[in-house]
Amino acid sequence: VLSVMLGIGANTAIFSLLDACLFKALPIKDPQQLVMLSDPTASGVQVGVSSGERDLISYPEFQEFKQMKSLRGLFATESSLFRVDATVEGAQEPVQARMVSGDFFSTLGVQPQLGYFFNATADDGLGQAPYAVLSDGFWARRFGRSPDVLGKTITVRQAALTVIGVAPRGFFGENVGSTPDFWVPISMQLQVVAGRDWLRVQPNPIMKVQWLHVFGRLKPGYTLAQVQTEANVILRRNLEQSYASLSGDRKKQFMDQRIRARPAAEGASELRAEVQRPLFVIFAAVGTVLLICCVNVANLLLARANSRRREVMVRLALGANKFRIVRQLMTESLIISVLGACGGLLFAQSGAELLMRMASNPSDPIAVDISLDGRVLAFTVGVAMLTTLLFGLAPAFRAARMGIGTALREGAGGMTQSAGRLLLSKSFVVAQVALSLALVVGAGLFLRTLMNLKSMDLGYPRERLLSMRLDGAAAGYKDKQLIAVYNRLRESLAKAPGVNGVTYSENGLLSTTDSADDVEAEGYPKRGKDAESTRWDEVAPGYFATVRIPILLGREISERDKPGMPLACVINQTFANHFFAGRNPIGRHITTVYGDSRMTFEVVGVAKDSRDHGLRGKLRPRFFSALQQAAPEVPESAYFEVRTNADPRGELLSLRRVIQNVDPNVAILSAHSVDDLLEDRVRNDRLVARLTSVFGGIALLLAAIGIYGVLAYAVSQRTTEIGIRMAIGAQAGTVVRMVLKENGLMLVAGLGIGLLLSVGVTRLISSQLVGVEAADPAVFVSSLAIILALGTLAGYGAASRAARIDPIRALRNE
Repeated sequence: VLSVMLGIGANTAIFSLLDACLFKALPIKDPQQLVMLSDPTASGVQVGVSSGERDLISYPEFQEFKQMKSLRGLFATESSLFRVDATVEGAQEPVQARMVSGDFFSTLGVQPQLGYFFNATADDGLGQAPYAVLSDGFWARRFGRSPDVLGKTITVRQAALTVIGVAPRGFFGENVGSTPDFWVPISMQLQVVAGRDWLRVQPNPIMKVQWLHVFGRLKPGYTLAQVQTEANVILRRNLEQSYASLSGDRKKQFMDQRIRARPAAEGASELRAEVQRPLFVIFAAVGTVLLICCVNVANLLLARANSRRREVMVRLALGANKFRIVRQLMTESLIISVLGACGGLLFAQSGAELLMRMASNPSDPIAVDISLDGRVLAFTVGVAMLTTLLFGLAPAFRAARMGIGTALREGAGGMTQSAGRLLLSKSFVVAQVALSLALVVGAGLFLRTLMNLKSMDLGYPRERLLSMRLDGAAAGYKDKQLIAVYNRLRESLAKAPGVNGVTYSENGLLSTTDSADDVEAEGYPKRGKDAESTRWDEVAPGYFATVRIPILLGREISERDKPGMPLACVINQTFANHFFAGRNPIGRHITTVYGDSRMTFEVVGVAKDSRDHGLRGKLRPRFFSALQQAAPEVPESAYFEVRTNADPRGELLSLRRVIQNVDPNVAILSAHSVDDLLEDRVRNDRLVARLTSVFGGIALLLAAIGIYGVLAYAVSQRTTEIGIRMAIGAQAGTVVRMVLKENGLMLVAGLGIGLLLSVGVTRLISSQLVGVEAADPAVFVSSLAIILALGTLAGYGAASRAARIDPIRALRNE
């Protein structure tokens, strides 16, 4: 029962988390009617031109989609939460909120538990709906569920929001995995995200701001295909108007955009793309553990069935048919499964909560409902039935196939027992060893990947390096004013005690923001009609010195790279090798191509390759331009990289004070040490490595128990034989070798099959490995050695038991 409880409990825990994150429908009215016109896993703000299927939608496009006849109740939501310091009842505290259009609540079909919701009229005028609807959690946490909350004010940047209602308990909106503290009308964007205008058509159509998910309910009589066709007709009309000034191949490229309509019963979730891979890997691992548990229980039941041979023989002799014997034994197996499932359900709830904490970022916990609902119970019942079949059928049919004559001939413990009786048990042990090896090899590869990621050479020292994202636009700065305030912040932070260097950049280190453009390089032949795409960043003077990325050739971006001077850039090694192979790149030129805009930069330096963004995959060509030369398109926020003399976490409070002294309206969007950013990047790899290792250890333990159990049972069945051998002169060592030989054959067979299984497993997970080959000899050899040692130890325990058999007592039994 304990074995089954462990297997079912682990599988139920993983399934409840998988179901909550990936499959469970939104807790709203008729979720199957919901349709999305955006990618449910996309999030953030995309500025520029998209191609292919659209991830997100701009607000002007959303306004045009309201014409659609195939959908009703069309609404838009911000694709990611905005996090900001808000003033609540006179105290400032960090909050997270989501902007939504007026039809949000009515279309989802939810009713307030207190007050009322804003409606479609909230979209009528920009900045004319200063309202907030609180989530139940924020209402309880911040206001103690007081009904007096209605009418209170929450100040978010330039918006004073009046609380008008509270959402029902359990309602988190349309985005699985994140619950806002409150919802704000989307028409308040100019006030709550100050310094940016995402609501009106941009002067430059190429700089379209895409940041919304768009949902609607399917009208009766319409299909998803009709929704998609209608949406694409509207989008194409919008694109024709936006890019009317373009022509030729460039216009054709920009017109290559389309909408894909999707069923949206499960809502949107950026979490899905993040946790789907690790959760399925872990689900496969616990499924393997369940299979090993079933094999173990099957072995126990086989031994039990052998001890009940006389009972079965008598039943058959008295006229019982074989189906009745099978039915009785399967009923007993079902009882074991039911007891194990009940215990597993108790374990599953706490196990799922533990898994969710392990998968979450402490500063941004995953908010999903992992309660044991009907779907989870149905899964548990299904697993219980499956385990009953897995471990119950073989012993039941083996018992039912027993012939009456055979049963009468074979005495309990006699010498004439069939040697084939233990063959099935030994086969089960072989299967256990094989499955355990595959699981241990997989765990070893994931552990190696985690170690490689954590010890990876980033190309710069990550210790004592802080990354802070500061929002100058929120304080009202624009264009050249942004450069001025960034430089003031840089100078003030550099003077702070404990600071060893300060710089800033547009995209930062190990962040989720990045930039890419088509680029033409001097002397590099074009491949086809289009330029090649490369990544780029805009950086301040001293960037490479502060981050400590070595300059291999030329110089870095410096104070001389000012507006009015030739545009300068530094390229990385990969860029130099790709575009300037065999040539000195210093003094040569590269040109970025974006729509009809072209900018030409002179290469002034070559920097060592560095992992400034992703940890996986090959390094990409990247160039760094001078941010001071970026006007008028200066980034509205910038990442400040601060090199400190001690742990940067301890310096954060004093650095915040410095920023407030320069301008208290400059928002600090995020602040993390690079060590913490790296830990966050490997969070899923750490989860997979830890859990596969735990389940691998459980598999080893079960395999060892299985080996010992089968050999111990074999010894008990051969007590008389061993007693006679010892009575006529066999030594204890001879008996030990005899049992260990039997053990060795099972181990060799299991390891041989396990190697083949392991090769198949490594092919499936090869794309998830970093710095380690799928057929890594060290992992395979160590895994084989661990299982061989543990299996031999278990076998020796049974062998030593056999060597202690008293010949006189054994002969008396005969």
